[in-house]
Amino acid sequence: MKSIFLNLTNMKTIKLLFLPLFALALFSSCSDDDDAPAPVNPSELITNVEVIFTNENDPNDVVTLSAVSADGIVDPTLSVSGPFTANADYTATITILDDVNNEDILEEVVEEKDEHFFAYAVNQTINVLDMIRDDSIDPQRTDGNYLGVETAWSFGAASTGTFTLQLVHEASSVDDQFGEPFEFGLYTGGELDINNTWNIEIQ
Repeated sequence: MKSIFLNLTNMKTIKLLFLPLFALALFSSCSDDDDAPAPVNPSELITNVEVIFTNENDPNDVVTLSAVSADGIVDPTLSVSGPFTANADYTATITILDDVNNEDILEEVVEEKDEHFFAYAVNQTINVLDMIRDDSIDPQRTDGNYLGVETAWSFGAASTGTFTLQLVHEASSVDDQFGEPFEFGLYTGGELDINNTWNIEIQ
């Protein structure tokens, strides 16, 4: 049977070496905690988004596209109040709310208009004839582009398709003119604060 001897002298040496290393690690950990940067404030919550279309010739003909998220974190529930009228012109306005903190986010977007831009798009199956940004009331950025809060739309014959609203934050460039045939507003870079697509119908 092989005998095993513990070298107590070596063990004491190891213990004595370990103690200062442990103390140094503990001190370093505490120092790192002290030097940790302050937490960044979370992004503004968006709980409610609405695009409200009003028929220019019939104020009772209103179509509302809604996106509702109870806490502003989970994906929103999308809904459409009804169909658009064929061959009709509509004006559209936007509301953006944070119901958790009772804040009007659209008001802040307009105040910081040079940092924001609304882009719209429809797919090729929906008969949308035209869209303009209302330069008489729509806020204008210092680069000359209009923000896209107040818009006017012309709808054609009966059809179905999709309607997309995006709010981009701090894009490197924006253009309020048409892009591809179904894009109304272009941008590069930035982050999307809103990106909702609804199924819509023209009757």
